[in-house]
Amino acid sequence: TPVTRWDTYRRIRWQELDLPPTIAEGAPYVETSNPADQEETGSITRYGYYIRITEQVISNDDQGIVRTLPDRMGRALGRRRYRLLWDMLRSNPTIVSDSVALCNAAHANIVTSAFSYANMLTLMQQMRQQLAYSAGSGGDRAILACVPKSFVCSDTIYNTALEVMTFDTNPVTANRSASAIINKGTAPVSIYSVPYWDAASTTDRGFLLVDPVSGAAPMVEAL
Repeated sequence: TPVTRWDTYRRIRWQELDLPPTIAEGAPYVETSNPADQEETGSITRYGYYIRITEQVISNDDQGIVRTLPDRMGRALGRRRYRLLWDMLRSNPTIVSDSVALCNAAHANIVTSAFSYANMLTLMQQMRQQLAYSAGSGGDRAILACVPKSFVCSDTIYNTALEVMTFDTNPVTANRSASAIINKGTAPVSIYSVPYWDAASTTDRGFLLVDPVSGAAPMVEAL
């Protein structure tokens, strides 16, 4: 959702309604409670700089570097936006509404052991079993049944992720792997590497993301 204000902006999510009860023939409908809501807040941060260019610099520019500066600044801005996006995952921010980190055992969306085939299956199951924000309990709570779409990981485990999720056979050792089942379904998971995470001491980390087109809420599972 576009944000056009510089002050604190707010996003509200509403509670799912309980399952409706059975109504006997001729009986009146019963009133249910209004859905509760949770609020998340944020604000816009400005980034930028300028390069001082004098007439003398332009005159002495035998290599034509000055002409390339707008493109270079555009690429730098692109890298900044790229890192801002993935830093939101890497930093594991605290959620305002419950004061708990985004990826946390309390949210049932994290596996703390090393990346493996078994742990990927666990993450995918956690995603399918995620519950909606709801007043219900037990079987009455709405299960989102989210479909995993992408796995984003540090470059350190990218090759392993390819083997675990894509190949019938380890391309290096030629050993068969049970891992091939993950991406043989009707909705294969795309794999993306974020190389700068390794330089930022975020090695051996990955995030499984839901398909936003599926209609479910934004979802992330982490290891």
